[in-house]
Amino acid sequence: MTMKIKLYYVFILLVALIILIPLFQVSLRSGIVLNALYTIVFIIVMYNLARGITKSLYLIIVGVPWIILGWLGMVLENDFWIELAGATFMVLFFGYTGTLIFKYIAKSKEVTADTFSGAACIYMFIGLTWTGVYTAVELIRPLSFQISSDSTYQITRVSELIYFSFTTLTTLGYGDISPATSMAQSLAILEAMTGVLYMALIIGMLVGIYSSSSKRKSST
Repeated sequence: MTMKIKLYYVFILLVALIILIPLFQVSLRSGIVLNALYTIVFIIVMYNLARGITKSLYLIIVGVPWIILGWLGMVLENDFWIELAGATFMVLFFGYTGTLIFKYIAKSKEVTADTFSGAACIYMFIGLTWTGVYTAVELIRPLSFQISSDSTYQITRVSELIYFSFTTLTTLGYGDISPATSMAQSLAILEAMTGVLYMALIIGMLVGIYSSSSKRKSST
């Protein structure tokens, strides 16, 4: 395998991304900090996961437009279509990247630190993918998500949607941010189901890989 141990660094980067965005109060609209962080994510993912022409090409097709649209959104402020397209390519990029890592884990012969890091990365990518979905929903229909203390408050920061996405994914759901439209509610249900099913699937997969590895070692 050519991705040994490198997924650990991807996971660290994703954790840093989630921590830094709230600290800088990154706006839902395109901003320098947000675009810089996303650009770093794209570069690191390309460096660690782009193996072969096909995979590299797909990552470039969905990743480069995402980055360009983000920076372009800074020049053409409040351009609805650019922001919506950016959110769409964000979903495609994170979704495809998570799929690549999942395939890598499925082909693993043994459970290693890299395998565990990959499983954690997929979980993070799922949460960020749904963040992109919620961003698009909020752009299309403002006030799709509401703060419980103020029903007239409009979501303006990416950190708020990241927070909602991961509390939904983990089925934690504090209730301080809630979906206010039927579309947002349906999407929240789907994400909660995704989180539960993923945990069941990945645990079963890792146990299976570990069992197979142990049997091979005991037979030699």
